[in-house]
Amino acid sequence: MERQLEVNMKRLWELAQEGKSASEIMAELDIRDMATLKNALQELMQEKGETVNVPGLIGDPALNPRYTSEGVRIPPAMLDGTGFKEGDQFEVKVENGRIVLEKPV
Repeated sequence: MERQLEVNMKRLWELAQEGKSASEIMAELDIRDMATLKNALQELMQEKGETVNVPGLIGDPALNPRYTSEGVRIPPAMLDGTGFKEGDQFEVKVENGRIVLEKPV
């Protein structure tokens, strides 16, 4: 397993304070594994005596879906109350500039 040795701590702190998600921070800083990000943030928070909330770092993913090079990820919380559940398939349509998810009939 490759271990990343250096993280730009100053830029990491800036991104975390801007509210960037874990995946956005990892992409910007070329961090390849979540453990490296978690360890670097833990070190920074101890050093600064402050905490930051990084969406997607622990537990729930970022609250808003984001379009990235990997596609669109929709957090499960956004589908609460829609009738969709884990493992469901759905159709994706674009209608009048909107993305619509529909359960197949």
